[in-house]
Amino acid sequence: PAGIVGNYLFVANLQRELHAIDIATEKGPGNYDTGTAMVGTPVINGSEMYVAVSRNDESLLAYNLITGTTDWRSTLGDIETSPLLIGRRLYVTSVQGTLTCIESGNGETVWTYRLPLHVRTRTVRSSPASDGTNIIFGGDDGELYAVGADDGKLRWSAKTDGSIVASPSVALGKVYVGSLDNAFYAFDAKTGTRVWKRPLGSRIFASQAVNDRSVFVGTSGRYVYCLDAQTGTIVWRAGTNGVVNSPPLISGSVVYVGCLDKTLYAFAAGTGEL
Repeated sequence: PAGIVGNYLFVANLQRELHAIDIATEKGPGNYDTGTAMVGTPVINGSEMYVAVSRNDESLLAYNLITGTTDWRSTLGDIETSPLLIGRRLYVTSVQGTLTCIESGNGETVWTYRLPLHVRTRTVRSSPASDGTNIIFGGDDGELYAVGADDGKLRWSAKTDGSIVASPSVALGKVYVGSLDNAFYAFDAKTGTRVWKRPLGSRIFASQAVNDRSVFVGTSGRYVYCLDAQTGTIVWRAGTNGVVNSPPLISGSVVYVGCLDKTLYAFAAGTGEL
């Protein structure tokens, strides 16, 4: 995924390159070699850009956009997710099954939460989300975890029947997320109690988009679904010609979805009409 700040588009890739591109001219002042692959989206705050990398011991770094130098690096293990910035703290999940809170000013670790040793797999490929109080993410063990943002203590966990690789969304007092068990879920954001479960017939790799009434999600079964945010009822279903593994984007009355058939689709948010 790309990030936009001001007039610039920042794009990371698996070839170690982080590009800055002027949106108006399509030209870039250059690129930065991080030394290893990047999977998630860079986070930019003022003159600082925070970048998570994989297959490197020093896997979270702060890059100064003004001086062109690295201000600090933190050793957190392989990261295949996007960092989350709240105030002056960064939250990042790792392949080794950890959620770590980092001081953005100096890269020092505030706390680390580790998945329990008894879980069948401790890998985390789900980027964290938050309601301002808890940091919420999914694991390959099929659990959704809510950890206190201040102290790193587990508040609740909720179970699905397949790995969660998508990032959750927190909205309307609920946590929305899809699972590789072919179903989409809504949990109460405060307690983790399951509000509803909607089977969709195919594995869900992509994150979702949420507005005040609906949840939009794509599946590996080549469909994009609009679900009622309160009940999980299917409002409409629209077909594509390939696996949908990227989150939809809501803009006004249109939902945009990228697909592995190399096509960008635009659907009417209310009806699903192409």
